[in-house]
Amino acid sequence: MNEEFWWDALNEFFVDYAYMNDLEEENYLGKVFLVVVDEEDLDLESNDSLRIKNNTTFDEIDKFEPWIGKEEVDEWKKAWSELSSEDKSSQLELLLYSDKWSYVCSLTITNEQIKESLEEY
Repeated sequence: MNEEFWWDALNEFFVDYAYMNDLEEENYLGKVFLVVVDEEDLDLESNDSLRIKNNTTFDEIDKFEPWIGKEEVDEWKKAWSELSSEDKSSQLELLLYSDKWSYVCSLTITNEQIKESLEEY
């Protein structure tokens, strides 16, 4: 699997999503988005089936347990445990999973990065 392809695809997908939905910063900064792709699209490197399943804050990641399971949630909690409140509030995280709930990759986008991307839109 080509992680770089999926990082670019996630970034483009989210910028499009934010632009098309006219999202304000408070609707994405400090949030974690659970993004799903169809299993068959993984091998084809097709981002046509990317979609947001749900979103939450970094501190309320337990909300994703029904989809990704307790072990995955605990891993994310551990990964984010050293992030300051300021760091959390100035970025967003996109977690990409297949529709069979296998982890694919994740992407952190900072406030500066999303602003720059939206300005170029």
